[in-house]
Amino acid sequence: MKKRIVATFILIVSLFNCQSQSPFSTNSREALAIFKQGETAREKLYFTEALEKYRQAFRFDSTFAMAALRIADAFNVAGQKDSMLFYLEKANRLQAYCSDYEAMFIRFSIAGFKGKSSLADVILDSLVRQYPNNVDVMLSLAIQKWERLDYDGARQIFQSILKKNPDYYIAYNNIGYLYAKKGLFKDAVDYLKKYERLVPEQLNPFDSKAEIYIAIGKYPEAIQILESVLQTKSDEIHSQEFLGVSMYRGLANAYQQLGQYQKAIQITNEAETYFKSPQSLTILSITRFNIYRTLHDINGMERELATVRKVADNWSHLYRLCQYNIEKNDLATARQNYKAILESAESQTDRGAQRSMLAICASLEGQLAFKSGNHSEAAKKFSQAVTILFDTTASVPIRYYQYLSEGKAGQIQSAINGLTNIIAMNPNYAPALVTLAEFNLSVGRKTEANIYLQHFLNLWKDADPGSPLILQAKALSKKLK
Repeated sequence: MKKRIVATFILIVSLFNCQSQSPFSTNSREALAIFKQGETAREKLYFTEALEKYRQAFRFDSTFAMAALRIADAFNVAGQKDSMLFYLEKANRLQAYCSDYEAMFIRFSIAGFKGKSSLADVILDSLVRQYPNNVDVMLSLAIQKWERLDYDGARQIFQSILKKNPDYYIAYNNIGYLYAKKGLFKDAVDYLKKYERLVPEQLNPFDSKAEIYIAIGKYPEAIQILESVLQTKSDEIHSQEFLGVSMYRGLANAYQQLGQYQKAIQITNEAETYFKSPQSLTILSITRFNIYRTLHDINGMERELATVRKVADNWSHLYRLCQYNIEKNDLATARQNYKAILESAESQTDRGAQRSMLAICASLEGQLAFKSGNHSEAAKKFSQAVTILFDTTASVPIRYYQYLSEGKAGQIQSAINGLTNIIAMNPNYAPALVTLAEFNLSVGRKTEANIYLQHFLNLWKDADPGSPLILQAKALSKKLK
């Protein structure tokens, strides 16, 4: 999903604003006033504006530790790691100017930023014991539960916060995503609509709702939402990099799901004229890389790899390099790169990041097995990746390959059952529609095959000609006739 890449920052928003008294230690009224403006911007996920305000506040008071911590947060969102570490160290050194509570929270945050999960957990336990009713502590505990896949527990905390603070609008966004992760899309959309009604002037409610619509196959509705907002609020979007990139990527994704790949690439290229941070360039380049991979376009993948190598971290580049090796059928090199990826995953100290990386490793093993023709093994590895990931929406492409692998291994009915489950969630998921047509035809169910195929062809009536999925559908159509 949109915010998966920087999920922590989606959740850690203005942790103190719901409290009746300011907990911030600063002797400068000017710094405090500007800092609070930054907090308001941060609640909206307007990190560009928030960073500017926090830096102004820090200029007024160079001992303002929480301002330094927030600056580090904003730099991390933008993918500027060196700047993040610089301000983290400032926050760490300024603990002497803080209250005991602030100092403890800064140590907790620094441990989280640096991936020291065990230390962060110990500090959070102390925070919970000493400040059980503090909103920031409750939110941090909700984040911990979210990262440990306790979606119900995290949602209950956000709902309890809403009972005390009904106008704490970002909670509606988080609850919506937590429902979506469990496949409860009606509840997810209901909460996102409440979010939109509370703050119709903000960007994020539209972005979040469009993302959920894409997850359930409402691609035209998502396109309508995003294109309308991009047209009516273009200046605001282009000034807020985090949400701006997310909205352009969402729009590209919606068009990609309808087979309009060149349109999707054009959208990401346009976004690059507005957004220049390493994080933004990484997101846009990886989006194009994935499109070229879907099209089996080796040259396109190679071009994007060069960009990813410049702007992303080494692990992100190595992962795409391994996918590129697999697509080229250079499996020996792919296995070498995979070993390096696996070693990196196993040495990761942050549990959430380690789980995500291990899910990716299992998926890569599935891709290697599939490319080698060992479809039974591929199905097992994809299933393992789905189990590790434990996210209904994010796991759809992996689940698709699991069922595709099962079908290729001769487990046709099991594959059909699994693909049907995907279609129940997203009736317009194009790869599943075509594969259902193929598998039903292989067992003589021509009527079912024709229903799925015609639905796909109607859905993709404006798709780019000559894409692999279109060619596969046309070949099936000839067999059916």
